Amino acid sequence: MKWMPDSWNVKSEARKFLGFAFWGVCSYLFALLMMYLLTQVAGMGNKLAYAITQAIVVPINFLLNRYVVFVSTSENMTRQGAKYLVVNISMRVVDWLVFAFFDTVLGWPYYAAILCGRCAAYPMKFVAYRLGVFRDARDGRGDA
Repeated sequence: MKWMPDSWNVKSEARKFLGFAFWGVCSYLFALLMMYLLTQVAGMGNKLAYAITQAIVVPINFLLNRYVVFVSTSENMTRQGAKYLVVNISMRVVDWLVFAFFDTVLGWPYYAAILCGRCAAYPMKFVAYRLGVFRDARDGRGDA
């Protein structure tokens, strides 16, 4: 089985990846700002602030991916959202495993290990979202 459907245009997918990366960076900066405001300004504990931030950022990312990055609205939103959560959680595990390898096994500095985890998981996350969550009818497996 090929990993890239015949209907994919490399330039179009590259644009989607760049949009995915752009909105990912924006989302990350928004999450950092939220964490700062909740912990430093509102005086909230780190764990609660992180949970609240995730509860806000994850649905925003889903909507951005559904309507802006992949423009994949033919599937039922609830079903697509459930698949999104499964892929999101799976990629967070991959991110953590790569981080743990670089941090624990190789002894790399903490932030370098985090960066390696993110860099390894990000392209995989894009492909998993594109193939498993945000498909379109032209892929031959879409819902339209």
